[in-house]
Amino acid sequence: MLHGPVGQCLNLAHGDDSHRRSEHGRNQITTDYGDLDQYLAVAEGHQQITVAATRTPTEIAADISRRLLPEHETLLASCRERAHRDDLARIRRSQVLTDMCKRLVSVTPFGEDRLRFGSFDDPVSGELRVRAGGTVEWKFTADSDLALELATVIGRHRGSSTR
Repeated sequence: MLHGPVGQCLNLAHGDDSHRRSEHGRNQITTDYGDLDQYLAVAEGHQQITVAATRTPTEIAADISRRLLPEHETLLASCRERAHRDDLARIRRSQVLTDMCKRLVSVTPFGEDRLRFGSFDDPVSGELRVRAGGTVEWKFTADSDLALELATVIGRHRGSSTR
């Protein structure tokens, strides 16, 4: 395994250890994304090259720099950006959940993004889920008078831009 700057990582394998005769006498160099691999799309991140095992380290390094690193560096940057966006969404979701807990008073968190509130004899009860994009999915049960009040509030906000 070769570790380079800014999280670059490459795996090296000598083909003589392979059961495939076609790989004998060759070195296989494959990209590695470590913990960032979860941010790769299905068709991304499977770059590899092979070079003759008889080549000098300087020649192999030149091949790696020319044939493998440009795409690897681009994908690493994309993965870091995706991870950053994911972290921001997680922080936002956590903030919304905390605010919901304060406003709904007695709640029971479940999962990393859901809350339950109220009980069967309360005028309103239900659960909610804060989605990664910041929207909140509600499921609730309310007595008819409260349901009419909620419908009025919801009706005021339909079609209006509140963001």
